[in-house]
Amino acid sequence: MAPLNAYLLGKRLPDPLPVPSTRTSPPTRDSLSTEGGFLEAWAQGYNVGSLVILILILVLALWHGTFIFVHDPYYGWYLSATATLLFISYFIHNVVSWLKIQPFLPQWGSRLYIISLLCVQPFWIAESWSNFSYFNSLGSDANVHMRPWEALVRDPWWIFTTWKLIDAIKKTYGLKILSLVRINTRFGIMLLCMFLSITFLLTDAAVTAARITASSGINPYWRFALVFKCASDTIFLDDFKSVLDGIVYRKFSSANGTFKIDTEVIVRFIPESVSFDEKRRRGTKNQNRP
Repeated sequence: MAPLNAYLLGKRLPDPLPVPSTRTSPPTRDSLSTEGGFLEAWAQGYNVGSLVILILILVLALWHGTFIFVHDPYYGWYLSATATLLFISYFIHNVVSWLKIQPFLPQWGSRLYIISLLCVQPFWIAESWSNFSYFNSLGSDANVHMRPWEALVRDPWWIFTTWKLIDAIKKTYGLKILSLVRINTRFGIMLLCMFLSITFLLTDAAVTAARITASSGINPYWRFALVFKCASDTIFLDDFKSVLDGIVYRKFSSANGTFKIDTEVIVRFIPESVSFDEKRRRGTKNQNRP
């Protein structure tokens, strides 16, 4: 992926630029143009669809935080049923992560991401059964042996997504993390949630492997990780590339078409046909002008 595309964002700039509207009366449904109608319909569909998916993640994960209120003999049934919903939530979260990071992946990388995710789903089917059997005293202790492996089939995709996002920020956009956070605090909050979630994921894996707690899985760390993962999903609905393109574009606009990157070169909006080295040369020339 060519680094210069992130700065130019040429495809996001309509040609010719639209003339500002002189409308003085409130817009009506009938006054929408065909293009405006299609755009608004797409935007509303995207809005609703994204929120439905995020709500689904939250609702499915919610119930596994309530089984403490259920008494025997229904405790085991309720716990195992809500655990199954939680596992479905994990899968949807990883699919959302794939959709968000996909623009930064080559085609083979995107396919490997989603295919590998699908390949581990039989584990979660077996884990749902082991939960039900173990917590309802049906004579199987498979859950004791399977629980330590959950992190391995749940978290690698999320950790990779976080790493790939950081890598793209540095290589594709030429930005340091702190520089990006100064430009957009909201993006910084999302990164913080991602880092905290991974910290708690690793803590949960270490605690479970070391059997520090009497019962496998009885610790708050994986719950903290879940909360921060869900938080990072909801801060931005769009894919990461669109979000970063928008942030850089707004920074360009606010700086009258210039933007200082970490190499201390001021890069201007220059036609996409110009090579990256030529863009940097022109940017340096513009910087040295009185």
